[in-house]
Amino acid sequence: MSYQLPLQFVRCSRLVGEKNTNFFHLRQTQLLLTKVKNVIFSSNFSNKSSLPDYNYNLPGEGKRKRRKNFSSNVKLIGEILYGIHPVLLALKKNSRACHKLYIQKSSGQRSELLQQIISLGIERNITVTAFHKEELDKLSGSRPHQGVCMDVSYLKMEELKPETFSQLCLQETEKKSSEQQLFLVLYQVQDPMNFGAILRSAYYFGANKVIFSKENSSIINPVVSKSSAGALELLPMAFTNTEQTLMSLLRNLKKYGWKLVGTVGKNCEFEGKTLKQIGDICLRDPTVLIVGNEGTGVSKQMLRLCDHLVTIRSHVDNEQLDIDSLNVSVATGILLHSLKKTSQTS
Repeated sequence: MSYQLPLQFVRCSRLVGEKNTNFFHLRQTQLLLTKVKNVIFSSNFSNKSSLPDYNYNLPGEGKRKRRKNFSSNVKLIGEILYGIHPVLLALKKNSRACHKLYIQKSSGQRSELLQQIISLGIERNITVTAFHKEELDKLSGSRPHQGVCMDVSYLKMEELKPETFSQLCLQETEKKSSEQQLFLVLYQVQDPMNFGAILRSAYYFGANKVIFSKENSSIINPVVSKSSAGALELLPMAFTNTEQTLMSLLRNLKKYGWKLVGTVGKNCEFEGKTLKQIGDICLRDPTVLIVGNEGTGVSKQMLRLCDHLVTIRSHVDNEQLDIDSLNVSVATGILLHSLKKTSQTS
């Protein structure tokens, strides 16, 4: 026999639509453990209309909480950028069209950065509207907006096409710079949180350009911008439409003297190529660092093009530990730092 639990019971469990044998009920400051057989938890308690029907390319349904109903009647022109740093840097960089700015209502004093955002919005004749937190929660999909959201145009990025590769490679190779040119190629990085964290490291360590293929990669969206702490708004970004086009670009860069550095696990042996620790290589030529998918890494086809295969030395004596034991964004930060450090000392 099945029982339909009252609302206050259902909210105690996240096992929506599944059976459970125990649940907790808090009543009159006492915690009571009740044994129930074949309980089916209902998902009807969620107020689905209070949240957008998208989850920024993340798995699952996102955060669902009971909300008061607000009728803000917001009609979006573009997409909602949220969070202090993404919004502030989008306003400063002026890389997007900024349509409307939404600020959380507050009776207290706003932070210096939030005041700066409001001032920049007013300077650029952007409509600034004060909303309750619940309304901003709806705009951001219940993600951490820090009291500010902005309706912006989609980010424009450079599309790399085969017919322009030779000219691009020549221009990039001939650039006069006191520092080594360093491109970062992201191969099938699919998690937008990882993608954004990688961009944050890439900007911090001075990567000159980030390149990815739209095929089998994360889409560029507000989650990426937020997890990058706004670095997405600042970094030179370029994309190819297919992975084969990306391969063609790498071949062209190699033809013009760029060194391709692929990342692998520490015990990886690949077609006779010598595996090096990242701290042991010192490159004076323009360099492309290639990092791969969170689970499968860089493709064999791409590794065959690489001049060097590198890994990160572990300080733990553990045969099971290799580069895959690090989050891809953490590993990328270490690799970028090491390449920049060795290029400056060479």
